[in-house]
Amino acid sequence: MDAKKAPKQLNSPFVAKAMKYSSKAVAWTYRRSGGRIGGNWRGGAAFKKPVPTLLLEHRGRKSGKQFVSPLVYMTDGDDVIIVASMGGRAQNPQWYHNLVASPDTYIETGRERRAVHAVVASPEEKARLWPMLVDAYADFDTYQSWTDRESPVIALKPR
Repeated sequence: MDAKKAPKQLNSPFVAKAMKYSSKAVAWTYRRSGGRIGGNWRGGAAFKKPVPTLLLEHRGRKSGKQFVSPLVYMTDGDDVIIVASMGGRAQNPQWYHNLVASPDTYIETGRERRAVHAVVASPEEKARLWPMLVDAYADFDTYQSWTDRESPVIALKPR
C-alpha cells in the first residue's frame, strides 16, 4: 500500500456510519462509567501506550442539535489539544466544522465537565504541537499521510 494513500474503504459511507455509531456507544459508556470505561484509547498505536480520551460537546451548525464526540487528547499547559484527523479520511470531521461555527463549548474528562473555547492552531503553533501529539499517539502521523488535507489541531482553552 502506498504510504500516501488511505485504504480506499476508509472513505466509504459504511465506515462513516460505523464511526458515527461506535462514537455514540463510546460516549454513552464513558458517561455512565465516569470515564473508567472509554477514558483511554487503546487502539492502533495506543495498544501498548494508551492515550487519554475526552468527550467533546458540540452544537450542529445546521441542525442546532447537541452532539458528543469521544476524542484522544493531550494537554499543553492549561490548554487541551485535539486533532481533527478523522482517522485519515478525506474530509474533516463534522465536530470540527461545528466548533469553528460555535467555539464555546464543554468537554468532559472523567467526571469533570469544563467550559472551553476552541481555537484552531496557526501553522506555527501546529508545527510546535505536532511532534508532541505524535509522541502521545503515533497514528496521527499515519492518518496525516493518508489524506491530502491538513488535519487541523485545535486548542481547547479554559473559559
